[in-house]
Amino acid sequence: MYVKGVGPARSAMLEAKGLRVVEDLLTYAPFRYEDRTNVKPIRDLAPGEMATVIADVQSAKSMGIPRRRGPGIFQVRFTDATGGILTGSASRSSAKWNSIPTPVILR
Repeated sequence: MYVKGVGPARSAMLEAKGLRVVEDLLTYAPFRYEDRTNVKPIRDLAPGEMATVIADVQSAKSMGIPRRRGPGIFQVRFTDATGGILTGSASRSSAKWNSIPTPVILR
């Protein structure tokens, strides 16, 4: 069956998950459900907790690791009226963050 916007690559990916017809897609349960209605201030966050935070981006920078090739550490500092948090990850996609002016409000 042909579905507009689903090309050969996407079709192969869906078929690998056992999704062959539109009905399969409609009854497919996702691996994980993320409740994005759980909005919390930064001061109320707990380590490892999944929550939505409405905050300002105060800084974003990519730092290389000396004598290593590959992705460096990408850090973003978020703040709201209750506090701040510094996040970090290994990422190759930091160029898009380095091109935005700070502070920026993400909502």
